[in-house]
Amino acid sequence: MADYRFVRFVGFSELIQLARHFQFRAVSRWVAFGILVGLASGLAAVALYWGADGLKHLVFGAGVGVHAPSPKGEPSLFHNAAVGEPRYWLLVIAPALGGLSCGMLLHYVCPQAAGGTDGFINAFHQQRATVPRRLVPVKLLASALFLGFGAS
Repeated sequence: MADYRFVRFVGFSELIQLARHFQFRAVSRWVAFGILVGLASGLAAVALYWGADGLKHLVFGAGVGVHAPSPKGEPSLFHNAAVGEPRYWLLVIAPALGGLSCGMLLHYVCPQAAGGTDGFINAFHQQRATVPRRLVPVKLLASALFLGFGAS
């Protein structure tokens, strides 16, 4: 059991004195930066989800001709209707094509992406955290390709 006899309650005047030492400008700058990072991350996540789901609809609905299942309780953004006769042999080839297109995109458009997480750690420790600006959208597109073709 804790002993609360030595707890001193802070009055309003002590709070006013504490607020005088608080640097609102520095804190507001970090809060604004956090909001911007959160918005950018959220928009990137939405773009990844929409891209992967739309590509899954195109590849499996129109290409393979089957209804691609979604996780339970998570409906697809697109009406996933199978078109034509099912081509079951494409179920095996579609993930391979997705992985191949993803690898070619990363190899030719942004070769700095090689190494994955180890590449980021190396860039942070060895290259003063220099990461090319095109790396983020290319990795986002490559991830959407990989997931949209069913290679997960």
